[in-house]
Amino acid sequence: MRRTAFNAWLHFHCHAGHGHTTTFAVFYDILSNPAVPLDDIVARQYTLGGTNLFIPSKKDNWKGKEIRKRAEQIRKFYAYVQANRSNQYAQTFSAWVKTQR
Repeated sequence: MRRTAFNAWLHFHCHAGHGHTTTFAVFYDILSNPAVPLDDIVARQYTLGGTNLFIPSKKDNWKGKEIRKRAEQIRKFYAYVQANRSNQYAQTFSAWVKTQR
């Protein structure tokens, strides 16, 4: 991200083209627009054709658990960006996560 040209095109795609693709688009959107509320970012990516990542899964199987974990991971990443954008992300996400336990 730090070295990405201003007008560079980024392509996110997974096998099915839904959950993982939208997740990485949300991560990029969070980094590009840190002042925008998280719910607005997720809604924007959904409106652009992605998956609504914050619809709670009613499934109690492995897939439902993974969907809930993904939503929590997105919320953690947003919190990391909010906490570290003023210092230009001097602390890595993985190091920050360890301090949150």
